[in-house]
Amino acid sequence: MVNAQYFTLDGGRSKTIPFELVRNLIVIKVNINNKGPYNFALDTGVGFMLITDPSLLDSLNIPNKRSIKINGFGDGPGFEAFLTPELKVDIDGLISNNVSAAIFKKDAFGLSNYSGRPIHGLIGYEFFSRPAVKISFTDTIMRVSLPKNMRFYKRATKIPISIEDKKPYFTTKVVFADGSEKQSKLIVDLGAGHFISLENVANKATIQKKVYYC
Repeated sequence: MVNAQYFTLDGGRSKTIPFELVRNLIVIKVNINNKGPYNFALDTGVGFMLITDPSLLDSLNIPNKRSIKINGFGDGPGFEAFLTPELKVDIDGLISNNVSAAIFKKDAFGLSNYSGRPIHGLIGYEFFSRPAVKISFTDTIMRVSLPKNMRFYKRATKIPISIEDKKPYFTTKVVFADGSEKQSKLIVDLGAGHFISLENVANKATIQKKVYYC
C-alpha cells in the first residue's frame, strides 16, 4: 500500500510564503534532504513532485532509486526518470510527509531556458492536497493554512472542481469567436505559463486541432 504524500503546517494556524512570479510561473524556495535552496514551480497540472534538473541526482546523493517511465505529458513516448524513496522536503513553514519524487534523466521541459533562471522542478498535488492555499499575485505571497482557518475573500465566486488523477478540473461554457459554444472540461494548470489554452477537435477523423491562447 502506498502512503499518501502531502504537506502539513509546521505549527501555527497559518503561514505566509513569498514567491517569485517568473513568466507566469509561481516559483518558491525548496530544500531537499537539507540541501538547497532550489527553485521549484508550483504546478497543479502534475500529480506528483518532479525534479526536472538531472544534476540534482548527484547533488542529493539519493540511494535505492529505480528507473521508471513517466507518461501523460503530451503525445510522446514518455520520459525516463528515477523514482526516489521518501525525501525530506522543506518549504518555509511546511513539513513534508512521505513525499518522494521522479528525477528526469534528461531535462525534458527546459524550464530554466524558458524562465531565464534556474528551475529545478515542479511541485503539484502534494502541496495543495491538505492545506488551503490563497495566492495573491499582486503581493507575490501565498497564505497557507488549515481549511477551517482560511479567510476567504468577501467578494468571490465559488467554482466547483473535481480531482481526477490528482489534477483539478472544472466545467464551463466556452464561446468561440465565431459565436459557437461548447461545454468544456478544463484543467486548472498553474504551471502552463499561459492564461488559457483551448483545444477544439472539429473532426476526430482528420485529427485537426485548433488551439486558442489568451
